[in-house]
Amino acid sequence: MTASLSINLPERIVFVYEPADGSYRDITRRFGASLSAVGKLASQFHTEKSLRPHTTRCGRRRCLSGADEAAPEN
Repeated sequence: MTASLSINLPERIVFVYEPADGSYRDITRRFGASLSAVGKLASQFHTEKSLRPHTTRCGRRRCLSGADEAAPEN
């Protein structure tokens, strides 16, 4: 799993990309972000007008609840 970017970096990336100051590749070299990250940020900003990270959990649900995990084993 990859770590999320600090909120400053996506803002700077979109700030540079919006006035068309460069291509995705130029921006990846400048900020050290991946090509897919720059594309996703630009797309997210274009559709949602926000750069807030998506925090919904994806994937499989836990099998045990918190109470079941805390129960002592026999």
